[in-house]
Amino acid sequence: MHVVSQVTIRKARQSDVRRLLEIVQQMTDLMPANVERGFFNRADGRALVQFLIEKGQVLVAVRDEQPIGFCQFAYERAPVYQSADQAVVLKAVYVVPAERGAGYGRGLIAHFLAEAQRRGVQRVLATVCASDVLDRSLIRSGFVERRREYQLLQPARASSD
Repeated sequence: MHVVSQVTIRKARQSDVRRLLEIVQQMTDLMPANVERGFFNRADGRALVQFLIEKGQVLVAVRDEQPIGFCQFAYERAPVYQSADQAVVLKAVYVVPAERGAGYGRGLIAHFLAEAQRRGVQRVLATVCASDVLDRSLIRSGFVERRREYQLLQPARASSD
């Protein structure tokens, strides 16, 4: 557990689900186009958050026992042609707007990196939908941009030839 300026960073608990769902709803504009906008309002969205917490893949920044931000990550195996080592991938980092600028996002990233190191993970990646602020936080934390990914938002129409 880390403490960053009166905020504690710890693994999420099932008692955090309701607040995490509220926070995730604030992120809808940042979510990839393939995530249905009402997904986290439904039972399957709630079940996903509960599952990720159960697997220990969510960290929360907490003030007065209320989450104010989180990061979500996943352990994955690298493709066989690269290596058989396990990798950990940072999938999301978010701090509620009223709490930004105090270093809580960097604290979440630092706690995530410490957890990866504790587990002996050799490959740490980030595939978050990043903002300029998050990009800077990732770079300050030691990440290096390796490639950009592109997503086609509107599939090309087949030609009528």
